[in-house]
Formats: sequence, C-alpha cells, structure tokens
Amino acid sequence: MNDIEKFKSYNLAGTTYDYINCYVVHEHEFVGINLHGNLNDENCEYKHFDILIGGIKSPIPVERIDKHQEGILKNIVVEDSEEDGFHVHMIIVNCEEELELNFICKNCHISYLKYRGVDYTNVYGSHRYNEFVNAHLYLEDEQYCNEECEIEIEDGISLLQKTYLHVEGIRHISMSRNYVKKDGEIIYSYISIDGHHNPYKKLVHHKNGHRYYPHHIDLYGISYIDIDTLEVFHYIPKGRDSIYDSYCGESFIITGIYYDIHTNLVAYEGCYWAGTSDVMVGDLTNPLGFNPRLISIHKIVDPEYEEMDDVDFYEWKEESLSVKLDGKEVRDIDIQEIFRMIDM
Repeated sequence: MNDIEKFKSYNLAGTTYDYINCYVVHEHEFVGINLHGNLNDENCEYKHFDILIGGIKSPIPVERIDKHQEGILKNIVVEDSEEDGFHVHMIIVNCEEELELNFICKNCHISYLKYRGVDYTNVYGSHRYNEFVNAHLYLEDEQYCNEECEIEIEDGISLLQKTYLHVEGIRHISMSRNYVKKDGEIIYSYISIDGHHNPYKKLVHHKNGHRYYPHHIDLYGISYIDIDTLEVFHYIPKGRDSIYDSYCGESFIITGIYYDIHTNLVAYEGCYWAGTSDVMVGDLTNPLGFNPRLISIHKIVDPEYEEMDDVDFYEWKEESLSVKLDGKEVRDIDIQEIFRMIDM
C-alpha cells in the first residue's frame, strides 16, 4: 500500500489532533510538519495516527501553524504532484482560526497506531515472542559458532558465553548460549537473541539479602536470576506501538544498572535506539516481579529537551540521585521527588 492509499484507509476529516509542529532544516531550505491525531472511532482497531510531511517546497505560515497545537483536522487530501512528490491540501481549525494550507512536498507519510506512549505489558512467553526466539534456535550449531569466552563477575560467579552468527549477504542473525557458573559449576543457562549488550560484571546485592545477576535475553527489557535460589524473572516490554508486524515495539534500552540498597530504587542508564543517553529510575523492591514503570530523569531536568542531550548516572547519595549532564555538570535529583513520580 503506497502513501496516498494509506491516507484514504480511514476517514480523517473531522478528526482531532493534539500536537502539530513545523520543523525547519538547513536554514529554511526544507520545511516539514508533524501532526499527531486521534481517529475518534470506537469501532476502529486503530485509535491514533501520525502524519509526517517533509521537504515542503511551497511557502507555508510556520508561526501560525505552530500556534494551533491542538484542534480539528477538518480535511486533508494527498495526491500525486505533477512535480516530484505530493500535493497536499489540508484545513486545520482551533478555537481562534481556520487555516487552509496548499503545498507541494517531497515526502508525506501516515502511520496508524493502536495506542500511544509505552505499554509496559510483559510479552515474554507469549506465542509471538516464542515464535521469534525459536526462529533463532537453528544457529546453535557448530557451523555458526562465532566465539567463546568466560567472564569473571564476583563472589565466585562467572559467565561462559558462546556466540553464534549467520551471515547471509547483508543479513546478520546472531544469538548466544550463556552459562552462569558458581565456583566453576554451571548453575543456570539461557539463550539471548541480543547481539548488542556486553554481559554485566556485577551482581545486585539486594536489601533482602539475596544476590541477583542482571542479564539480557533480548535487546529490550531486563532479566534477573537469584543466584541463591535460581529463580528467574524475564521482562520484555510491549513498548511503543510498532508499524511493523513485530512482537514488540521500541522501548528503553538498558546499558547500565545502579541499585541503591537504601531505597530499593534502581537507576538504569541507556537510551532509545540511536537516541541520546538518559537515566531511567524504577522500583526494584522485588527483582523477581518488579513494577516495570520507569521515570525519565531527562524529563525532570530538561522536559523540553532543549538544554542538553545526554544524561548519565553519577552516584547515589543519601537523599538524592546525582546525574551528569552532557558529561559536564553534576546535578542532584531529590529522591522524594522520584518517589512521588513513581507513585503517580
């Protein structure tokens, strides 16, 4: 289905939008529009839509569009242009004015979404997720064996990792078989279809007296094994709604884990794919069944994402969490403020 047909899939006339923004690239050489709308049809499986328009060649009233922010998409018609690209006619209405736009653009896309934001549902063990993992299992064969290494962790714990790789043209499929060892004896093994993380080299020494080894079985999510009881909890978030036929969508990728034994809070360092770094904080009172909701520190210190790019973990203090902003300034976040946000 091409872009014009996708615009005709659902009736967009009279739908509402709660976000519209113009962006300018290369000193007004290219102008684009982002619009986030709602279908407002209880019988439709999709509830929202995102329109992304790029490379607008005609003059448009950027400042007037940005003032609308939310309103009604009275109509939108997208057609092939005699020039290269698309001709777009759209009318947006807010409480102050009706604005009619006609322009030629290079790109015009629409995506339909079943929900907005992050869905924290755990998809681990679901039929779709198992199908995806099982499609990798053929790799556990000597012909695909890539390398083997053993990593010392602590307290007599080590991780023996065997990685497998299948290269077919530009397609790379990988997985690893991992053996958790205690005093040289294998106590647990798991498969990982994540080819991006390095294994963690520290245990979580929990307030409850148990030791947990954090690990990844997927690019997304996090898993914990209780070293003393061998109980395991795997968490793979459903994430953001995906336009692809996938078992899950985009979610925060954890690359560093910093547990505070005094508060049972955990600070996860990481990012969204190809994004700037952030620190997400959550409750780790129960590592084998934790609340998956996370609080973004970036949204606390710079909610509009205008002052800085990267937020990294620095240290836990008695009453605050310290983060480093763009590798320079250290800022303290009050722990009680974090608790209030987690409880919201």
